Amino acid sequence: MILAIAVFSVVVVITMFILDTNREQVINSRIATYLQPFSAETVVKHDY
Repeated sequence: MILAIAVFSVVVVITMFILDTNREQVINSRIATYLQPFSAETVVKHDY
């Protein structure tokens, strides 16, 4: 019984993941890199 519940839960999670990845999602990323002597910084901003 516990095995059946576990298998059902895994199938539901995989189905929800597939449906979520199929949706049209627009993600814009802005990348800014700042270079200085002996240091560097990169800032990434995502707009969902």
